[in-house]
Amino acid sequence: MPALGLRKTYLNVPAAEIQSYAFGHNKAGKRVRVTPGALDAQAYGIKTTAADLLRFLEVNIDPSRLEPFLQKAMESMQIRSCRVGNMYQSLGWEL
Repeated sequence: MPALGLRKTYLNVPAAEIQSYAFGHNKAGKRVRVTPGALDAQAYGIKTTAADLLRFLEVNIDPSRLEPFLQKAMESMQIRSCRVGNMYQSLGWEL
């Protein structure tokens, strides 16, 4: 992730960074963090800050400042691979 300029993006957020991440709310309206359970890793995935999310969008829109192998990786995520009606799906995007 650092090679993309994502400095605060994690699979498991370190305790020292937890204050940068939003809480959810349970049925009682109490603030909660992600709770373990069946398929939790698949459902919750990567956690990121708003700044890193914007950076991820920037490198997808214009990957030209990345290393050549990362440029190719970012561009390959947008290759149309499946059509569903008027929409195309790719590895990382729907067009």
